[in-house]
Amino acid sequence: GNYSFGLPDGKHVFYRANGSVWRIERYEGGAKEGKWKVYSAENLIEQIIEYRQGEMIKVDGQSIQTRRERRVTGELKTEAP
Repeated sequence: GNYSFGLPDGKHVFYRANGSVWRIERYEGGAKEGKWKVYSAENLIEQIIEYRQGEMIKVDGQSIQTRRERRVTGELKTEAP
């Protein structure tokens, strides 16, 4: 994949030792973006994770509550050390 100012940018493809695709990731200015796909050894999609501005928003098509949304609703708790 490409890098811009030392940060990943665009499509990055990772391969297994046998040459088959393992993962496809996308970045915009270093932040995770879009659909990331993980492939099995049989070259079937095992998992799709979707990111927006660096935050995971969906796993296998199911929406998840983002860190930002938990903060707004008060569900995000931080523990004191």
